[in-house]
Amino acid sequence: MYKLTSLLLALCASQAALAERLPAGMIEGDKALLQQLGFPDIKGDFERAIVCAGIVKTNGKMDGGGCYVIQPGDEVYAGAVSQALKKARWTPASIDGKKVEIYFQYRVLFVQKGEDRKVGLLPNPGHAENVEAYGPQHVAAQRVLTGEAWQKVCPNYAQFSVLAKAHVSFEGVPSSISVSEGAGLPITDNCRRAITDTLNQSLYIPAMVDGEAVPSTYTEPFGN
Repeated sequence: MYKLTSLLLALCASQAALAERLPAGMIEGDKALLQQLGFPDIKGDFERAIVCAGIVKTNGKMDGGGCYVIQPGDEVYAGAVSQALKKARWTPASIDGKKVEIYFQYRVLFVQKGEDRKVGLLPNPGHAENVEAYGPQHVAAQRVLTGEAWQKVCPNYAQFSVLAKAHVSFEGVPSSISVSEGAGLPITDNCRRAITDTLNQSLYIPAMVDGEAVPSTYTEPFGN
């Protein structure tokens, strides 16, 4: 009986801890990104989701926000989002009631059919395995930014870009971290270790589905 009670208390404590890890997201009202967003003047019917990211600060502003130009024509959508980000505000992430800065990845969906125009925000970068498991509206895992030791080790005099990948448990614990080469010059072993250590030592807000924490694949680009 004692062991069962202890187990139940441990489970309740674990769930309470998870409930205190709240992800960043879009606010309601005039300062919301979608309210600030102007629809690009493009002819014809289309549907395009563009991947964006930035640092949501504790004051609700986004620092270094922008979108990836993956295919021809994305510049128009990226430009519209960048313009809207100047005035948009966000709900900061928090851990145990304390606001924290996080790296936020999301997609902006543009849909035009005839005279009908719609924009939407999907709070994840669209990784296939996560979307397949949790649907397009799940909230992706978010990394808390503190220190960023990799910036002191990786070169700042030469252009490089790598993609780090990790598994983040429903408790926000990272594992199976890998770093793959991208554009620019190859990184040194010290830089690779520094990026891996940064991911290992970071706190995470786990991915969320309908308010419940779930395990997920997490990726983040590193570069200069």
